[in-house]
Amino acid sequence: MELYHRAGVDEYVTLLLREREVRCIVGATRATWLCGPSDGILRSRVFPGLWLDPKALLEGDFDRLEEVQKQGLQSPEHAAFVKELAGAGLRRRVD
Repeated sequence: MELYHRAGVDEYVTLLLREREVRCIVGATRATWLCGPSDGILRSRVFPGLWLDPKALLEGDFDRLEEVQKQGLQSPEHAAFVKELAGAGLRRRVD
């Protein structure tokens, strides 16, 4: 965790196999919590449109993981993010 913090990584997710948990670490405070918002979908604060279903990940439900990922990439937040990247001269395919 300290290495990520020093490198300036603002957000990352850890998968704890023994504990069967997905934990999120965000920002300079390095706040850590069990992932699983009220609707069960983890939405990245750093990369809008990057969505993850922690339960599906832990259960190996790859169809559900793909479904949620596609929903995130079709979200208005992701479209705005892509537009922002294009305007900044960072044009590349992110979908």
